[in-house]
Amino acid sequence: MLRRSVGECRVPVEAAAVFVLSHVKAWHAPPQLGLLVATSLARQAHAALSFSASSMDFADAEFSKSSVVRQVWRSQNPGKISDLRLVTEELHPPPHGEIRVVIKAIGLNFADVATCLGLYSAAPKGVYTPGLEFAGIVDAVGEGVDALSVGDRVLGLTRFGAYSSHINIPSKYVRSFPENWSFSEAASFPVQGLTMVYALRELGNVQRGQTVLVHSAAGGCGTFALGICKSLKVHVVATVGSDDKVKHLLEYWGEDFLPPERIIVRGVGAPFKQQLEASLASLRVEGFDCILDAVLGDYFLPAYDKLSRGGRYIVYGASSMMPHGNRPNWLTLAWKYFRRPILDPLKMMGENKNIMRSNNLLGAYMLLNHNASFVA
Repeated sequence: MLRRSVGECRVPVEAAAVFVLSHVKAWHAPPQLGLLVATSLARQAHAALSFSASSMDFADAEFSKSSVVRQVWRSQNPGKISDLRLVTEELHPPPHGEIRVVIKAIGLNFADVATCLGLYSAAPKGVYTPGLEFAGIVDAVGEGVDALSVGDRVLGLTRFGAYSSHINIPSKYVRSFPENWSFSEAASFPVQGLTMVYALRELGNVQRGQTVLVHSAAGGCGTFALGICKSLKVHVVATVGSDDKVKHLLEYWGEDFLPPERIIVRGVGAPFKQQLEASLASLRVEGFDCILDAVLGDYFLPAYDKLSRGGRYIVYGASSMMPHGNRPNWLTLAWKYFRRPILDPLKMMGENKNIMRSNNLLGAYMLLNHNASFVA
């Protein structure tokens, strides 16, 4: 399962790794890259500041409206994960309409890794701090903020900048979360959870009894997608990248909702097109009403061919394009780019199929601006 607590990883790094792996909680990047990020951050922290887990506790920060000294991960320019540096700086009190949060847990997302590698077009130019989602405790409130108070437990979305000990953020991008959620669970929710709500309900308009293909179903977005589909009583065909994830899906969701014949291990056994046809045959339908794809590559066209007339193909990632290492191999990426699938718009009109691009952060922001609330 790609989404898991970084605190559960076992890596032989310095004592600083304890801090990084315990405070950088939830991640859903490719395993090699996620582990590389955690290891890289830990080693840099150890070299720069020589602190351990016991030397810094965000929960002990004093509640104050004065400036605070914070620590933040920063890079001068995207391109290499190892260019991230832990720096110390002053954070001024929150201005009008904003709050300051002592961050307890952050999400390590696919977009964060892509940003560090210089592969995310929506990333800031020049100096940047990764991080799109977080959870923590409000420790200062700016003027004009009435809905939140010092001491509230909150989760939030930010257009980068969450990889820090404290953050100032407009209160409209922050919400309280249920008491039975941990900080790790809260930090894992905003980007992936709202991305899937936006994709399935707003873009996909998925209805009861329809059939949905969910790529990377054992990952973070895939898990949220399956939960939403189950609540909508939707039929699901799920794809994963390895056999061990099949066992996880069966144990977690049960065969009543997701039987083995509707779980596909991509690239194993028959060609992907035949795998899709077999799963559709088990449902006695000819095509998918909606497809959620964060993989692309060689799996795009076979799935697109099985999209029903009027169906919605929603793309929200391209993991097949991601490198595995500290920095991209541009020749390899260029080769993949020039081999990418290309569709004919004129033919698409006759087929009556829809392709939509879901920007993870944009969809989440849209839902927050519609006053989305989080319940247990």
